Amino acid sequence: MNEFEKRLKDMGLACPSADLDHRMGKILGDASLAPRLSHNLDLTWFMRALAASGMAAALLLVALSSRHRVPKVVIYRIEAKGSLRQLLLDPPSTVDNRPRFKVDVSAP
Repeated sequence: MNEFEKRLKDMGLACPSADLDHRMGKILGDASLAPRLSHNLDLTWFMRALAASGMAAALLLVALSSRHRVPKVVIYRIEAKGSLRQLLLDPPSTVDNRPRFKVDVSAP
């Protein structure tokens, strides 16, 4: 040890103030009265598990209910307007057949 370290070792420590003792006692007393953190964690995990199981049940119900529904038939009617309509209604004299437009769609 050098001389500076020896002088520090020989010096006496100052006593803590009474105000510091009072504040530390209050902080430690409040901490002992606070609810346990593990209890809060258990409740949090329980609530998360309950929410997750509820969401899983809802998804399962939606998946099962959509399986049994029969899709309804959708019919689209497309009408030509303007000159295209005129061409379809009065074909040129060189054409014997009217053009046919047919769409078959199966329901998913």
